Amino acid sequence: MAKERGLDRYEEVVAAYDQAIRFDPENAHAWGFKGSVLDNLNRSEEAVVALDRALRSDPKDPDLWLF
Repeated sequence: MAKERGLDRYEEVVAAYDQAIRFDPENAHAWGFKGSVLDNLNRSEEAVVALDRALRSDPKDPDLWLF
């Protein structure tokens, strides 16, 4: 049960990043953090899309390569 609640929290975090991205679609860090959370949820294909978008939004930001 606790594990399910933890996954619910991850889904809430993804929703929060989606909201930030709707507000600013070029927010590279929101895309990067969203990708990281999706990876933790084993949603690999979605994570790759989000991380790719992060890198395309700001390819010169070295922090984005840490995700």
